[in-house]
Parts: sequence; structure tokens; C-alpha cells
Amino acid sequence: MAMLVSIVWMMAKDHLREWKGYQREFFALEETQNKAKLDAAENEDFVKKRDELNQRIEQAEAELADKRTEVRDVQSRIDDQDVVVKRLDMQFKFARADRDVARANYDLAIRDGLDQATLDELKAEADRLGEVVAALQLQLEEETAKLDAVKGELAQFTSARDAIQDEIDEFTSDVENLRTA
Repeated sequence: MAMLVSIVWMMAKDHLREWKGYQREFFALEETQNKAKLDAAENEDFVKKRDELNQRIEQAEAELADKRTEVRDVQSRIDDQDVVVKRLDMQFKFARADRDVARANYDLAIRDGLDQATLDELKAEADRLGEVVAALQLQLEEETAKLDAVKGELAQFTSARDAIQDEIDEFTSDVENLRTA
């Protein structure tokens, strides 16, 4: 029982410290200042500009909806090309791992002083796998470039909407920061 009373007493003493009142007053003042800044920022010009930007984004979305079939086709090509790139990337990583194992085996054979025929065989295998890795890397780079090109096609459709959205985000960022403060 004495322990419970001492814990409650410690909590009350901590809560009633001298500076806590100043802290509460500061928080209230800060909240009032932020509210005033928010009210000043959300003036008539802000609301008008925000509404104009929202209308522009709705119009851009409507134009994009008119091109729905083309956008869907481009997105489908992106998805297909993305599968190709991911498959090649996985093959490339596995091939690099195999090459690294072959190099390590060759290095270990040198360390262990194995005969020249074995060293030549291990070196040939490491070189062959190195060529496979290089070929896969080139192929991966080509397919990634194709993916980027198709994404560029999609960006042509969405660029107007994206630019307006960026403008909205930039325009409203200060007000959003005040709201979350």
C-alpha cells in the first residue's frame, strides 16, 4: 500500500512541477500562432488558386480517361517489359554468383597447388562464366532501356496531370505543414 501511495505521490509531484505551467502556456500559444498562420495562409487568394488547380487536375484526369485504351495498352507493355527485365536481372545475378564461385574455385586451386591441367580447366570455366555474365549484362541493359522508353510513352500521356499535381503539392505544402504542426 505504501508503494502505491509513493508512486501516486511521485507522479503527482512530477506533473505539478513549476515549469509544467509554462510548458502548457507555451503549447497553447504555439497552437494559437499556428492557427493564425493557417488562417492567414488560407486566405481568399489561396482558396481561389487551390480551386483553380483542382479544376485543372480534374480536367487533366478527364482527358486522361478519354485516352484510357491507349494508356491501358502502354501500361500492359510496361508490365510485360518489366517481367522481362526482372527475369533477366535474376538470371544475371545467378550467373554472377556462378562466375564468382568459379573464380573462387580457381583461386583455391592456385592456393592448393593443383596441377596445371586442373588450373587451366578451372580458369576456362571462370572465363566462360565471365563471358556469360557480360552478355547477360548487355542484354539486361538493352531490355531496361526498352522499359524506360515505354515508361516514357506513358509519361507523355500523364505528364500534364503529373505537372499539375506537382504544382498542387508545391502550392499546398506550406499549409499542410502548418496543419500538421
